[in-house]
Amino acid sequence: MIDYIEKNKVTHVVDASHPFSNKISHNTVNACRSLSIPVINFARKPWYKCKNDIWIRVKNFKESTRYLTGNPKRIFLAIGLKNLDFYKDYSHHFYLLRFIEKRNRFNFFPNYKCIISKGPFIVNEDIAILKKYKIDMVITKNSGGKGAYSKIIAARELQIPIVVISRPRGTSIKKVYDSNSVLEWIG
Repeated sequence: MIDYIEKNKVTHVVDASHPFSNKISHNTVNACRSLSIPVINFARKPWYKCKNDIWIRVKNFKESTRYLTGNPKRIFLAIGLKNLDFYKDYSHHFYLLRFIEKRNRFNFFPNYKCIISKGPFIVNEDIAILKKYKIDMVITKNSGGKGAYSKIIAARELQIPIVVISRPRGTSIKKVYDSNSVLEWIG
């Protein structure tokens, strides 16, 4: 990254990586600091609990597994592909997974359904999906933004509990949530 910044004479860096891509953000900030290049984080606004939401806030993926002990449940595991290993010891549940692209079979989930679909998602469709698969619980990252928020609304409408995984501790740089703020910062 340092080589790229120097070679291309970059004067400002906007870190617009996914809110859960902590490693990318830390590498970006470290590169910019070492070169004395200004950097800002342009992030999706996080989701906040609304009236009638049944949220269970947890700090990380491991903590979310506390809610998987006991009797089998039907879970919409909406966390993406990267951290599925945290859930492999809880294979007695049914898992509904949704990915952007087709993936190989998950041997540690004997009872699952994978939906291939790319957002933005629609509330009525997510309600229908949660009903069709008789989902008891949603587990999701607080990725924020509008594209995947429909599952939060759908769970609210159906009064399904949602385990919401908090964003990892970010870098200590300024955060903004809209493009106008980025443009003002670049000035």
